[in-house]
Amino acid sequence: KRLLVGGAVAIALWSTALFVILPALIREVYAGGDKLPWISGTISGQAQHPVEYYQALARRAALLASAGLLLLAGAGTAAWWQRTRIASIWHAIVRSEPVVGAHGLLALGAWFGYLDGLAEVTSLLARFAILRDPREAPSWHALWMGPVSGALTGVLAAAVLAVLLRAWRGVSITVPVVIFVGFAAFSVVAGLRLGIHPWALVIFSLGLAVQLGRLSKRRGTSFVHLCVRSLPWMGGATVVAALAIGGANVARERFARRTTAPFNPGAPNVLLLILDTVRAEDMGLYGYALATTPEIERMAATGVTFEHAIATAPWTLPSHASLFTGVAPDRLSTDFDAPLDDAAPTLAEVLRGHGYATGGFVANLVFATRASGLDRGFATYRDHPLTLGHLASSSRWMRWAAGALLPALGVHGGLVHKSAAEVNREFLHWIPTDGRPFFAFLNYFDAHTPYKLEPPFDRKFRNPPPRFWRLEGWGRGHSNDELQEFRDAYDSAIAYSDAQVGALLRALEARGVLHNTLVVLVSDHGEHFGEHGGIMSHANSLYLPLLHVPLVMSWPEHVPSGRRVSSPVSTQDVAATILDVIAPAAGTPLPGHSLARHWAAADSAVPSPAGDTAAMLYSALGYNDFADRRDPVRRGPMQSLVQGGLHYIRNGDGVEEVYDYLVDPAERADLAHGADSVTLLMPFRQALARRAATAMAVPLGPAKFSATPRAGEAKWSAAHRQ
Repeated sequence: KRLLVGGAVAIALWSTALFVILPALIREVYAGGDKLPWISGTISGQAQHPVEYYQALARRAALLASAGLLLLAGAGTAAWWQRTRIASIWHAIVRSEPVVGAHGLLALGAWFGYLDGLAEVTSLLARFAILRDPREAPSWHALWMGPVSGALTGVLAAAVLAVLLRAWRGVSITVPVVIFVGFAAFSVVAGLRLGIHPWALVIFSLGLAVQLGRLSKRRGTSFVHLCVRSLPWMGGATVVAALAIGGANVARERFARRTTAPFNPGAPNVLLLILDTVRAEDMGLYGYALATTPEIERMAATGVTFEHAIATAPWTLPSHASLFTGVAPDRLSTDFDAPLDDAAPTLAEVLRGHGYATGGFVANLVFATRASGLDRGFATYRDHPLTLGHLASSSRWMRWAAGALLPALGVHGGLVHKSAAEVNREFLHWIPTDGRPFFAFLNYFDAHTPYKLEPPFDRKFRNPPPRFWRLEGWGRGHSNDELQEFRDAYDSAIAYSDAQVGALLRALEARGVLHNTLVVLVSDHGEHFGEHGGIMSHANSLYLPLLHVPLVMSWPEHVPSGRRVSSPVSTQDVAATILDVIAPAAGTPLPGHSLARHWAAADSAVPSPAGDTAAMLYSALGYNDFADRRDPVRRGPMQSLVQGGLHYIRNGDGVEEVYDYLVDPAERADLAHGADSVTLLMPFRQALARRAATAMAVPLGPAKFSATPRAGEAKWSAAHRQ
């Protein structure tokens, strides 16, 4: 009777809570209340559906939860009645001969984890060697970090298993072998990315593990002894690999410095700062309401600010590649799965050929690493950091555990993050002291998701700090409150990068280096925050939130102070401008036109030279299938042209758009369908037709760039030596 009464009461309370109280709470929260934070965080501000929609979702979840509880209760009852039989089966499996103790269990965990990590890294390197996809490439240090991380994961798993199974009493070797082999097999086969369904992988891994578990019963003791004896050799091989990789990097850098050409002791330094994912619209330098860039504004007071700088691409790799080569992105090899090849000479190669020490220091660990091809010409290139986080993230199961546990502990943004402060430290430690001029490229990644805001910048523009990790990713459909939370986190990250720019320039000034350094600050692309119907993130359109970027050049006494250039310019011309400014009599061996003509003229709004194809500033975006299906890029490759105050876009399906961005900076009024649209569109159509004809006439490959640049390099070298 007591059991029946208690069950009835429990069912009544459960039903009341789920089907009466919860819908009432949802109704109150939807109206603006805040009874339960987890409900408020899910619903508050999302006026996308009526309250009945969320109540229906709650009822559905309540029914599923009730069914789950009934199943658990039934299974628990059955297990209780069969507890004696289950205990005997459990003992037969866990304690059957041969058995290993806790030490043997830890050795097995370390051994299988080590091999798992080594196999995973090897498969990644093999995939990259075949596919050359920058996203697939681990660092060379992963060759020893992967096995170490895997071994640590195996030891932790073995320790948990030892406690659960009370391994000090001895545990059958079959149990850990099945567990460790199953996880290792799943990790290795999944790492090959053969397109096998995850459940098929689980079945395959479990079958392989059971078969090897059976074999382990025959030679269990000798196998454990083999693991124990081989672990020191594995550790020694790891140490040798770490020393060899580190030593090879040091030797390569020293050899590169020794083979650098003779230099002119009075030559100026060049510092190229690229703020990844920073749009001009959110910078105080460009009239933003929030004080996001006070340090950059101080720098701009000593140089030239370009008010309408247009990026050549709306994502990292092609935009960086165009900055380095002066070549439009559609004529480079770069793509989401393809690095920059060696067809076009880079700015680093040119400067290194004239005696410059060249160093790259990057925080974007996906599309700006050595695997991206952007390292060409840099004697020193620092990408993946050697940190505990990098070590831990070098194995699949450690990454998975971190992704599951760290958010619960209040840590967001992943294990590997390289801040602007770290990039600055690497650069300042590297600066040559032998009088040799340097060309340094610094990539700041702080304004790119996931934002990791350090105090006091986490509360710079919002208190309490933004909780961007609680939102539903980068899909569409965010409320205004959610968009503002994203924007506050983004602005705070820009403010942090700005502070680090100021700290870097002060450090260079204290060393007496800044006065002879051309500093160029630019961004590779911007970011969307719900514009044009809800677009988020980047690499998905060619609207100005992604293309309008900051561009500032400062070198007192050589570049005018406090000048603002209103003419639209392309970041494609940055490399040619740098070479022209530091050696104006030499010309440039790289494609493009120097932007110095803008500040050399009496009026900053000057036309481009006659016959200059850059009169229309070109940007491009190839197709990708990871953007939201409603984003413009899902209609095919896109092209964009900017001339004067007009911005023209041709979408992949042929639809054209034109905006007067001076009058309509938000690009809300499309002029492509007006009465005079044909007259308006014709110059842009003709420009794209000329580009297409030129592309067909020019052969592909290195010969495409070899003639003019190499001749130009000799001219530049002669003038620079003078």
